[in-house]
Amino acid sequence: MAEIEARGGRAVAAPVAVEEADSGERLLAAALDAFGRIDGLLNNAGAPEASTLHKQTAEEFRANFEVNFFGTLTPTLPIYRHMRERGGGRILVSTSTAGLHGVHGMAAYSASKAGLIGLMRVIALEGASRNAPPTPSPLSPTPA
Repeated sequence: MAEIEARGGRAVAAPVAVEEADSGERLLAAALDAFGRIDGLLNNAGAPEASTLHKQTAEEFRANFEVNFFGTLTPTLPIYRHMRERGGGRILVSTSTAGLHGVHGMAAYSASKAGLIGLMRVIALEGASRNAPPTPSPLSPTPA
C-alpha cells in the first residue's frame, strides 16, 4: 500500500483468506466502502504441491484444488457479478503453464490451473454480453 500511495495512488487493505466463503463479498465491500466502485480484480491464489499422483489421497488433491481453484472462484464470483451489473471491469487471474501441459508431481495444481483457464474464458464470453468485451489473451483464438 505504501508504494501505491507514494506514487499518488489510493489503496485499501482487505486481509481475507480466499478459502473463506465470504471472502469475495468482503473484498467487494472494502473496495466499495473505500472507493465507491471496483474496476478490476487481480487474483493470484495458489498453493503448489510436491507429490506424484499415485501417492496422493483424494483429500490431499481436493485440499490443493480448494486453494487454487475455489480460492480464485470465491473472491472472483461476487466481484464479477457486480462488474457485470455495472457494465464493465477487468478480472485478471494468474494461472500456469502447468494448467496447459501438466507438471510431474503436481497433478492437483495442474488440474486446478487448467480449470481456471476454462473459468476465465467463460467469464470473458459471458461478460461480453454486458458491454464488457473480453480482453484478448495469448490463449484466445484469433478472430477470422
